[in-house]
Amino acid sequence: MDVTRENFEAAMGYFEGALRSAEFVSFDLEMSGINFGGSCFEEVNCWEDTPAQRYDKMRRVASAFGIVQFGVTAWRRSESSVRAASLNVFVFPSADGDDVWLSPGAVEFRDKNGMDWSTWLAKGVPFTDRAGDDDDVDPTVLNGDDASDDAEFARAQLARVREAFLR
Repeated sequence: MDVTRENFEAAMGYFEGALRSAEFVSFDLEMSGINFGGSCFEEVNCWEDTPAQRYDKMRRVASAFGIVQFGVTAWRRSESSVRAASLNVFVFPSADGDDVWLSPGAVEFRDKNGMDWSTWLAKGVPFTDRAGDDDDVDPTVLNGDDASDDAEFARAQLARVREAFLR
């Protein structure tokens, strides 16, 4: 379901019900850019990076570019299948929010993949992205600095998903 400022309240009511019965929730952000001029996707998304290095790179990207869409899906099992309730929220900064920087490559990619820029500009749900911002967050506090800890955490989470949905 596409969500704009026009149907936001109704969509939240629908989705609140879906969240109450959800066994798993996933989300995704579409940004107005994913890397900086001169850098390629592979430089920003290097497999050899530690979690702290990856966090630092992605934090810089997320701080520079704006969110254009927020996708969220609530998953639950039914008797013989998996059910998903999804929202695609068009988000646009409020009038007192930050300016939005657009990367030509990101705009081209999103345009080729069906982004409705008119809806985003005219009907995007307003938000302020700097409220409560804490520049002193230490990414290693989240799950430690050790790659083996991160690998074990990822394996445990994947096992939980498999157990819940692949029975």
